[in-house]
Amino acid sequence: MFIELTEILACPACDAGAGMVAFVDRLDGRRVVEGYLGCPFCEERRPVHGGVVHISDASDAPVSAGAAPPDQELAIYAAALLGLHERPGGYVLLDEGLAGAARQVADLAAGTEIVALAGLPRGASEGAAAVSYVVGAAQDSLPVLPGKLRGVVLRAATVPRVKSAVRALGFDGRLVVFRPDPAVRKAVDAASLRLLAADERALVAVRE
Repeated sequence: MFIELTEILACPACDAGAGMVAFVDRLDGRRVVEGYLGCPFCEERRPVHGGVVHISDASDAPVSAGAAPPDQELAIYAAALLGLHERPGGYVLLDEGLAGAARQVADLAAGTEIVALAGLPRGASEGAAAVSYVVGAAQDSLPVLPGKLRGVVLRAATVPRVKSAVRALGFDGRLVVFRPDPAVRKAVDAASLRLLAADERALVAVRE
């Protein structure tokens, strides 16, 4: 986990609107390998094991089976829709259905930290790639403070998660939804976003 990720992660137990604090047992460069994140307001703790943040309750943090195998074609498509070659930097979040392509997206977007809502892909190690893995996020919300993300890519989108993604986007942030259903399209239309493109395969919108 990139240590500065604490500045954008929201405590799932309270709505204080502040980032988490990292307590480090083992650090590899700027990445936390072992330790925990603490909320400065409600004092909840969320463990970091093997570089992976367990954002669910520390008492029953799930053991992740890992992300799906990498998909290079999907990674290229996601990076292109996000425009990362033209606008690198900041944080981009990929949901569980896309986390297997996180390292490939990071390779295509130098200077951008990828937040993947899944554990490390099977057989992979934490390494130095610009990817932070987070497991245990709530089904309908993203564990991110408002206005902090450069981009969000959703594959298994629900209307509540789309609304959460819109809140998490900063200025000029892009939302990409693969295979959006009519309810998701309606939610995006109702949000404060400008639609850039939409077809059966994907929807792309930007916060202005």
